[in-house]
Amino acid sequence: MTLLQVAALALLQGFTEFLPVSSSGHLRILERWFGVRAPLTTFDVVLHLGTLCAVIVFFLLHQRQDTLALLRFKRPRMLSAIILGTIPTGIIGLSLGRWAESSLEDPLWIAGGFLVTAGLLFSTRMARASRGTRPEPSWRDALLIGVAQGVGVLRGISRSGITISAGLHLGLDRQGAFNFSFLLSIPAILGAFILEARHLDGLDMSAALLALGFVIAFASGYVALRLLKRFVLGGHFWLFGVYLIAAAAL
Repeated sequence: MTLLQVAALALLQGFTEFLPVSSSGHLRILERWFGVRAPLTTFDVVLHLGTLCAVIVFFLLHQRQDTLALLRFKRPRMLSAIILGTIPTGIIGLSLGRWAESSLEDPLWIAGGFLVTAGLLFSTRMARASRGTRPEPSWRDALLIGVAQGVGVLRGISRSGITISAGLHLGLDRQGAFNFSFLLSIPAILGAFILEARHLDGLDMSAALLALGFVIAFASGYVALRLLKRFVLGGHFWLFGVYLIAAAAL
């Protein structure tokens, strides 16, 4: 891979991992554009690590007290919700992940996923989805949002888009839906990182390019989180649906 290809893929991964536009769909399209067909296992692992670090740093910087309380097991309800939500995500991801990667590569499938995600985003404009009052999910909410996150393994379906939409429709307030979506993403991204890292048998590209990919994925992921938080809290989350309709058409 060239320097430009590494930078473009890492930038896209960082932004689309957290913005509600589907990182898997966008990355597949860009890989086809660049003619990258061989599996880039090490590169994928490094990009996942960069986005994982981005979400952890984001919560430590912007919600330090709540995050530290969670790490010190002083928020048992939220910790239980994360564990419960991770269970269906893991089951669905392990069951469908390999199939989705190998079978849903056609751009038409990706375009369809974009349109489904757009519909979910537009649905959050409904009255109930804009009047949520609960800052934390119940156990039932956690399981349902975990199922939604598992469905996000399908190409074109945005993980953040489907989980935040689910949280809003279940009655979480905007801050609560945003927080739980990305707290729940940490074990999901960590799991993907571990699964991919298990198959590494050495570097398949230079250390310098891998380091560049990590830095760009981390920085763009952090910026994407800050941007998305503004859109969600401002009630403009649905606007990403407009972009997805255009992307599907293209």
